[in-house]
Amino acid sequence: MLKTICYRSLITNEPSILEIETLFNACKKNNDNYNIKGLLYKYEGYYFQIIEGETETIDAIFSCIKTDKRHKNIDVLVDIPITEYTFDNFTTGYNKVNDLNTLFGLQEYHDLIVTNNFASKDIFSEIISNLFSLEA
Repeated sequence: MLKTICYRSLITNEPSILEIETLFNACKKNNDNYNIKGLLYKYEGYYFQIIEGETETIDAIFSCIKTDKRHKNIDVLVDIPITEYTFDNFTTGYNKVNDLNTLFGLQEYHDLIVTNNFASKDIFSEIISNLFSLEA
């Protein structure tokens, strides 16, 4: 069974570019190895992540995230089972989404949230609006 979790968290200490690149590369490699799809973005002092994959794997990853000292005030926006992947791969980035497949995935994810009237829909809309409009 597949599952998705989407969250936003405050960054505890502003990391250097090298630390962020190391984090992004490690996430991309690990998530590719476990067939995790979604995205991880850093913007305005926050991490924003969507992860999709097998339920057990997603729960294990999120348990690690919750104890990771780089995060605080984790705000879970979505935590539900899904029937199919929304994203084609796992992408990372800063401030603005530029990858076309990721843009389409975010639109589909947004539609899921709005259609199901999740309480987090306004927060999610604000976040993706920022990721579409900020200058890189």
